Amino acid sequence: MSNPTSVPRPIPAPLIELIGGRLRLLALPLRIRLVDHLDRQGETNVQGLVDHLDATQQNVSRHLRLLADAAVLERRQDGRVVWYRLRDPAAFGIIEGVGSQVLSALASRAGVELPCGTAETPDSLADSPPT
Repeated sequence: MSNPTSVPRPIPAPLIELIGGRLRLLALPLRIRLVDHLDRQGETNVQGLVDHLDATQQNVSRHLRLLADAAVLERRQDGRVVWYRLRDPAAFGIIEGVGSQVLSALASRAGVELPCGTAETPDSLADSPPT
């Protein structure tokens, strides 16, 4: 018996569009940082996210709204304070999977194993995307 959540092969065109939309939603660095922070720290208010990400409140709020509209995040208002938490942990799973692949590709191209959580890559690798 197949897993009911397995992606059918070949992937139907409507599902390809939905997958592409989800990947586009998560593709921006600020959104990746938001999802990463909320996955690690749990529920955080908007000002806490603004302070942590060193971004403008307007920019952070716009990205939070888009992620909440797509059911990646959940929004809760407490008086004048708005709180967000990760609603769909699979969103971080996508980021983690791509991140692992990128680190693996970088490590194999450099001939060395990069430590998990590395913030730097060799200059020779930073200019070209991994294959």
